[in-house]
Amino acid sequence: MPERIAQASDGKVIHFSKADYDKLIKVVTDDQGDLDNKFLKPGPGMMFDDTLPNFVKPGADGWSPCQLIKTGCTNFGGSVSQKFSTLDNEWLEFIKSLKDVSDVFTNCDDLAKMSAQDFRDKYPEFGTGAWTSGGSGGSGGSGGSG
Repeated sequence: MPERIAQASDGKVIHFSKADYDKLIKVVTDDQGDLDNKFLKPGPGMMFDDTLPNFVKPGADGWSPCQLIKTGCTNFGGSVSQKFSTLDNEWLEFIKSLKDVSDVFTNCDDLAKMSAQDFRDKYPEFGTGAWTSGGSGGSGGSGGSG
């Protein structure tokens, strides 16, 4: 079988080696650590969770506009917390999936030598749009060869 080289629309070859893939995994893993440490870890100050109204003091608690603000803060804070938690779980699953397919470099030292269709055939989970919460659906997309 002749060796295929993937090319961008401008004709340039896009190389992606095992070292590049390892760098990608490191960046994604570091970003997940930032998510945990900056957004999901409890802290001494205001948190975006259902405790948010404890930090919002709009005035007299018995006044209905103030109650609406506090209710809104409760709903908003809880929603943000839930979304961050979902994102964290999906991010961990994405990291796991990236690591699971790193064996592609056992038989291929540069992804430019593998067609997109061959990659999708070997790793169908990357073409399913499995990561769907709040977005366009992961890394799916139209098929075809690269």
